[in-house]
Amino acid sequence: MAQSDDLRAKLIDWLQDAYAMEKQIAQTLEGQVKDTERYPQIQARIQQHLDETHMHEQRMSDCLNAFQAKPSGMQSVGAKLAGSLMGAAGGARSDPLVKMARDDYMVEHMEIAAYGALIAAAQAYGDTDTIQAARANLRDEWDMSSWLEHHLADAVLYQFQADGINLDASVAPTVQSAVMQSMRQTRDSGGATSAGAGRANGIPGTLNSPIAMPPATGMGRNPDRLSQSERTLNASGDETDTSINYPSEQTGMDLGPDHPLDQP
Repeated sequence: MAQSDDLRAKLIDWLQDAYAMEKQIAQTLEGQVKDTERYPQIQARIQQHLDETHMHEQRMSDCLNAFQAKPSGMQSVGAKLAGSLMGAAGGARSDPLVKMARDDYMVEHMEIAAYGALIAAAQAYGDTDTIQAARANLRDEWDMSSWLEHHLADAVLYQFQADGINLDASVAPTVQSAVMQSMRQTRDSGGATSAGAGRANGIPGTLNSPIAMPPATGMGRNPDRLSQSERTLNASGDETDTSINYPSEQTGMDLGPDHPLDQP
């Protein structure tokens, strides 16, 4: 019973962190919507993600309500980091559009990792409602991450325009292609390289191989609790082995024919 209580407290703590993170990100996105008025296609996608973020916040609040818990009044480290990264892109800082895209991309991946951890905790506790809510949020974060990746080159070209750097319109497709090919090739080849390096160095747990649970001794963990946790995870089978495919191209909103270099 003590184990269940401890796990419940941990799950609530992480739900509170996720709620605080989404709340902070929503506040920052509101500012970004105003900062991108000159770029209506970009503004529209940020507004869409702002609406999604409010929904993420509500889902986390609903999960907390199911535990009869309230959002914490203290801001989590993740929320502070997200606000710091995203908020720093605006204002008088140089190249604000590019750095906004770059920093938002970092924050999306921080959220992806946070929801992965939350799903793991919810799975261990057996909380299917939190798993479903976290997965729904996770899909939106992957979609936004993919959209940012696909339109990073557009942000660069818009920034060039704003700074009076004139490029021939024929250069734009090659700039976009170079970014996407580099991202895709690095991502696709990275897994094989990491797996090979792991085997060569004798590192356990590469890619598809499971990482063994650490020993209970010397870590303040009760052996009985450890064995019970292992049995719980093993019994879950496919539930915990669900993989997340990286979003395909064309995810999100297409900027359309109004290419940055065609803007006045």
